[in-house]
Amino acid sequence: MRLVPASLALVALASTSGVARAEEEQEPPQVLVVEGSAAPSFTSTAREGQTPREAGDAASLLEDLPGVQVRRQGAEGSFATVSIRGSASNQVAVTFAGVPLTGAADPSLDLATLPLWPGAALRVHRTFAPASLGGGYLGGVVDVEPIELSRGARTELYDAYGSFGAYRMRASDVRAISDEVRVGTGLSYARWDGDFPYYDPTRAPPGDRLRDNAQGAQLAAVSQVRVEHGAWTLLATGLAQVRHDGVPGPLYAPTPAASFGRDRELLALEARHRDDDGRWLVRAYARREGRSFRDDEPGDPLYRPADVAASVLDGGITLGRSQSIGALELDSRLELEREAASQSPSTLGGLTRTRAGVALDATLRPRRGLTLIAALRGDLRSDADTVDLADTRRELLPAAHLGGELELVEGLSLAAHAGALARPPSFLELLGDGGVYAPSPGLQSERSLAADAGLRARGALRGVRIEAELTAFAAHTTDFIVLEPTGFATFRAGNVGAVDTAGGEATLAATTGPLRLLGSYTGLYSRDATDERAYRGRPLPGRPPHDLTLDAVVSLGRVELRYGFDYLAAMPFDRADTLELPARVTHSLGARVRLGGGLQLIGELLNVLDQRTRPVLLSSATGETVTYPISDYLQYPIPGRRFTIALRWSAQADEPPP
Repeated sequence: MRLVPASLALVALASTSGVARAEEEQEPPQVLVVEGSAAPSFTSTAREGQTPREAGDAASLLEDLPGVQVRRQGAEGSFATVSIRGSASNQVAVTFAGVPLTGAADPSLDLATLPLWPGAALRVHRTFAPASLGGGYLGGVVDVEPIELSRGARTELYDAYGSFGAYRMRASDVRAISDEVRVGTGLSYARWDGDFPYYDPTRAPPGDRLRDNAQGAQLAAVSQVRVEHGAWTLLATGLAQVRHDGVPGPLYAPTPAASFGRDRELLALEARHRDDDGRWLVRAYARREGRSFRDDEPGDPLYRPADVAASVLDGGITLGRSQSIGALELDSRLELEREAASQSPSTLGGLTRTRAGVALDATLRPRRGLTLIAALRGDLRSDADTVDLADTRRELLPAAHLGGELELVEGLSLAAHAGALARPPSFLELLGDGGVYAPSPGLQSERSLAADAGLRARGALRGVRIEAELTAFAAHTTDFIVLEPTGFATFRAGNVGAVDTAGGEATLAATTGPLRLLGSYTGLYSRDATDERAYRGRPLPGRPPHDLTLDAVVSLGRVELRYGFDYLAAMPFDRADTLELPARVTHSLGARVRLGGGLQLIGELLNVLDQRTRPVLLSSATGETVTYPISDYLQYPIPGRRFTIALRWSAQADEPPP
C-alpha cells in the first residue's frame, strides 16, 4: 500500500526543484547491440531503465548480455558474482567512474553491492579492454558509469515492490547550475527479507522449507559535479553506501544467526586540460571498504562463533596524455596505486600492495572504414606485510593486445583482437586469512593468451530494422589458480596448470512495426588441461555450455507487453564432475503502461511456471538421481515464481539560457 504514496511523494519533491516539462512520449526500452567501434574490444552496455526487463539489482542488469554469466546465492539482492566467457569471478575487474573496485584484497566483487540509479550504465568489455582502464584481469572489465551528465537535464524516479519483501527506491537528478557547472545526484535504497520457499533434500523427510536469515538492506548515494571553464574540465565523483545482510548459509549447514555488514566510501577528482595538440589528464582517488561478519549462534557444530572485522584502503593517482598525430591517436597513462588491507582478529598483520603501471592505447585510422589499435600495459607490483615484516615480493606483469575493425560494406564490419593478459594472486590466495585459508607465498600469477573475432551488422531488410553481432573467442590460461582442500575445512590456493576455453556469442535485435525481438546466446567449451589425471580433460565447473535469452516485445499504443524465455544448460558442479547442476528453462512476462506526464506503471512476473526443483544425476552408471532445488550453486537455492510492481517517472528539466 506504500507504493503509490512513496512514488507520489518523490514526484512532488522533484517538481519543486525546477522540473519544467514531463516527457509525454518516451522512447521504449532498447538493448543496443551495436555501439561505437569494436576495434578496442567487443563491448556490451546495459543501462538502467533501458532494457526490456526491469533490473532488480546490478546483477540483473548484466544477466542478458552475451558472454556474461551471473551466479547467485539467492533471490535478487543476494550475493552474486559475474563470469565473462568462462572466466572465474576473480579474473574480472570492476571499475566505478574510473576507480577500481576490485584489487588484491577484494578480487571478486559482490555485484549485489553495486547500487543502481536511473540512467546508470554497466559497460562490459569481453576479454579485452583499453589499456587505460587498468590491468590485472583475464576475463574482462565491467565499467560502471553512475550518472550520465551529458544526457541532458532531467529527473528520474523509480519505486518498486516485489516478492519476498522486496522494496526498491531509486532517484537521480541531472541539471545545469550554470553554463559551466552541471551536477548529477543519485539516491538508491533497497530492502528484502528473502524468505522464499525451497526444496530441502537434507531434511527428513525431504520437502519444502522457508529460507531463514536471508534479509538485507542497502542505502547508497552518489554525486558528480562537472565544471567546464575554458580549456579546463573538472570532475568530482563521490559515493557512499552502507549494507547489512543476513547470511542464511548453504543447504547442508544453515546459519540462522550469521550477519554480514559492509560499507563503501569513494572520492575521485579529475582534471582535464585541452590544448592545440591534445589533452592532459590528472586523476586522484581514495576508496575505503569496511566489512564485518558475526555469527553468535551457529546452526551446525562445524561452525564456531565468529566476530571478524576487516577494512580495505585504496588510493591512487593517474597522469595521462591524449594526442593526435595525423591519423594516429595516442592515449598514454602513468598510474600509481597503494592498497592496504587489515583484519581483526588476525595473525597476518597489515597487508599492502603498491603498484606502478604504464599504459598506452594507440588508434590508427589509415583510411575510411578501417581502424587499427594497439593496447600495451606494464604493471610493477610490490606486496608486503607491514606488521610481520615478511619478505617483500615484486613482479612485473606485461599485457598487450592488438585489434582492428574493417567495414566490409555499409552497415557490416569485421573486428578481431589477440593478445596476452595476466592477473596477480590476491592477498587471500598468497597469505591466507590465518584460519580457513592457509598461506601460499610461492603462488605464480595467472597468464592467458586470448583471441576473438566477429561480425557486426546494422541496417534494414524488407522493412525490418536489424542490429546483430556474431563473435567467436578462445583463451588458454596457464598457472590457473584454484582453492584446494588441505584438511578438514581448510584450503590453500595452488597453481594447477592450464585451462582452455572457447566459444561463440550471438546477439540480435529486430524491429518491425510494433514488434521487437531481442536475443542473446553464448556457447562455451571449457577444458581442464592440468597435469592432474583426476581432472584432466573435464569441463570446468560452473560454466554452462549453452546460455540463451529471448525477449519478444509488442507495443500497442500506450501499452507494451513482453514475453521472455531463458535456457541455461546443465553444467558440472565440481572439478571431478561428480555432480551436475541441472539445466533450467524459465519463462517470464512483463507489461508497461505509459500513463502520461512521464509516468509509467510496470509489472513483471519471472519464472512463471514456478520451477524450483530438478533431478540431479548421482551416478551415470546406475542412473540414480536425487531431487535438488534449482540453484547456481547446489548449496544455495534460487527462488521460483516472483513478481515486481513498479512506478517510473521521468521529466526533462529546463536548461539555463546561454
